Amino acid sequence: EEIINFSKDPELLIFNVHFPIIFHTTESPSKEVGTSLKNDAECAVLGYYLNAILRRGINGNRVEPKEIGIISPYRGQRDLILESYHQANPEIEIGTVDAFQGREKKIIILSCVRSQTKHLGFLRNEKRLNVALTRAKALLIIIGNAETLQKCSMWNKFITYCHQNRGIVGDFLSVNYDAAHDEAKAEKEEIPSDEKEDEYDG
Repeated sequence: EEIINFSKDPELLIFNVHFPIIFHTTESPSKEVGTSLKNDAECAVLGYYLNAILRRGINGNRVEPKEIGIISPYRGQRDLILESYHQANPEIEIGTVDAFQGREKKIIILSCVRSQTKHLGFLRNEKRLNVALTRAKALLIIIGNAETLQKCSMWNKFITYCHQNRGIVGDFLSVNYDAAHDEAKAEKEEIPSDEKEDEYDG
């Protein structure tokens, strides 16, 4: 119970203190880097939460860097996050989804990266999404373009869940309740070559 209620902080969970999930939606497009992707805006938002948590703590309780895990499914974003924040906080674990398989952290920050793209690639992989969303013991922060992600029915259900529990912050979001009907077309799309080469390396 102490861990479950750790993040009930009105300064952090400003809309619903009983819902320890923050979905921070952004609109900035992702960019190709080699065979992977990165998103500078998501990296900056991630830094905002990271600095706030480490400096202020949660409910007056100090958060140790080793209690935080940062996940991104794309190498390009993982490398950008490492370059931006790892030197100052080497105890924070930064990796892809597979690196956190079977493991947990008190706080998880997930950067989804893909934004304003036609397809979602392996972000539609249900098993790996399940891993990413269940690594947090006390607080989960997701940073991504909800408009892009909710084209997939799986993400649509999760984003709708966050919206109903007042866990959405950031850029304006218009929830697309019909997104599930759009997925049939998306399922027919072939995953592009960059997704096959870059898929969730450890």
